[in-house]
Amino acid sequence: MRRLDVDTILAAIITMTALAIALANFGANWALGSLGVIALTLVVILLSRRARKVKSAEIVADATVVSSGDDHDYGWRESRWVSFVMLVAAAGGIAVALLGLNTVRSLGGGVANRPSATIVSPREGQPVAREIRVEGRSVNRRRGQQIWIAVVPGGSTRFYPQNGSADIQADGAWISPPVFLGDLSDTGSRGFDILALIVDPGAQKVFGDYLRGTESPGLVRLPEGTIVADTVTVVRT
Repeated sequence: MRRLDVDTILAAIITMTALAIALANFGANWALGSLGVIALTLVVILLSRRARKVKSAEIVADATVVSSGDDHDYGWRESRWVSFVMLVAAAGGIAVALLGLNTVRSLGGGVANRPSATIVSPREGQPVAREIRVEGRSVNRRRGQQIWIAVVPGGSTRFYPQNGSADIQADGAWISPPVFLGDLSDTGSRGFDILALIVDPGAQKVFGDYLRGTESPGLVRLPEGTIVADTVTVVRT
């Protein structure tokens, strides 16, 4: 039974490691996947305990008393089967964690160091004037990334980039250039979505070309290299 105990401990350690990798690098979704694998492993460990309780009792079959040596062989065969299932469960946990880690790398980082930007002002649902400045905080921006503001008027699906990138301080605090919400007639109940965008250099060029144009029809979609980091909806006064 010593070999069974080692396999049990090894399976548990590997699976817990898989959970830790998934949680540290991607967050709750992948951690829950690994947690499911852990649950399976725990069930199998319970089965292994039952297998360990198989002692040298006599097994009666066809009125034949099976010797204690045969009973031991039966228990060993069951133990090997349990060990195999536990190791398969552990391998599943590793697979879940590695899949999550690979996805994290393709996205440029884990939860702990993923670029983010949060709008501090204005607040959700706040009545605002036509011209405002948006303030917020950011962390973990990559080299060359800037923060831009885009506006989506209520009832529209187009994105309107606003007058250049935000001024970002050393501590991550930022403030946007003037942001304009609709026309002079857009007052009352019409809402505007204000989007804080983390923008790569290529997307910044797209925004710059748009702003240099003579018309402002809005963008049908955001360019590649743009992350919608935060959104608040305000109402024009």
